[in-house]
Amino acid sequence: MVFRIVAFLSLAVACMAVTVTVNGTEVDCAPNCACCKGGQSGCGNKPSVGDNYCLAGCVDRIFSHRCKQICPGNCLSCEQAFGNPCYTCKDTFYEVNSHCNKTCSVGCDGGVCNDNGSCSSCKPNFEGNTCRKCIQGKYGATCSLDCVHENCHCTTSNGCDSCKTGFYSNNTFCQTPCSPGCRNGVCNVDGTCDCILPFHGSKCTECSAGYYGTNCDEMCSVGCDNKQCSKDGLCSCRANFNGIKCDSCADESYGENCDKICSIGCASSSCDRNNGFCECDPKFTGDKCEQCKYGFYGTALGAFVMTMDHVAHVNQILKETLVKNAFKESMAQLEQTGM
Repeated sequence: MVFRIVAFLSLAVACMAVTVTVNGTEVDCAPNCACCKGGQSGCGNKPSVGDNYCLAGCVDRIFSHRCKQICPGNCLSCEQAFGNPCYTCKDTFYEVNSHCNKTCSVGCDGGVCNDNGSCSSCKPNFEGNTCRKCIQGKYGATCSLDCVHENCHCTTSNGCDSCKTGFYSNNTFCQTPCSPGCRNGVCNVDGTCDCILPFHGSKCTECSAGYYGTNCDEMCSVGCDNKQCSKDGLCSCRANFNGIKCDSCADESYGENCDKICSIGCASSSCDRNNGFCECDPKFTGDKCEQCKYGFYGTALGAFVMTMDHVAHVNQILKETLVKNAFKESMAQLEQTGM
């Protein structure tokens, strides 16, 4: 009985037609050498096998010594004698170790993929290494339907399964952007991320010591106590500084560190922070108002008016001094000549 069953199965297998398309033509592999590479010219005798052996191998999809059997699964080419291992897959299939039983994503351009399922390029509206994911804002089998929420990846029109790069919190439909301090603009579903300098904090929303601003790219004023300030630049001031950001000198001070004193000759109690220049009191002159005007004299405590008598007296002294100096010079020259 067993012999009859085996014989019947062998007959059934032998009667199954094996056909394959070669160069656009359907070929029946039943005749000897029909599915050998090169046809009759590639067919001959092999001592260990016998006649009608396909010397150059079989056409795609076929194996066996005489090339009459189909490769397993979706293999395009396989080992000639026994059909295993599988060497390459038919288009749109991948993974030779499973006889190409996995199908490439419909998102793969041309429907073909590599043996690990990755695609060289994706069709429009698909993304990812295997092109199985719809781009942000699209969903559906062919990624042609529109998501309601623009920052979401969705599988239903009003859903929000995940956020597009740069946003987080799909519970609120990805309306919150990642901090500009997140490396590459990428953050986790809760907004936490890896920080770039000079940001810090779990969500990289805080500036490192000494910096402030939306992008933490502005330095706190040197007038800030310990050079520390808030995200908007506000701080407590050091001595001689004032202003909400401590970036101005207190009255009567100037210089980078506000440690220089404005001249008493300045008309007001302040002067230019960079150079100490100011508008002068009527009795003073100079860029920094440190000199008395002509007709005035005195110390830094004040300037006193010179009367006309004072002026005349000073002029007389100057004239006498000039005459005496001229006489001394003449006598010196005479002594040098020996006269």
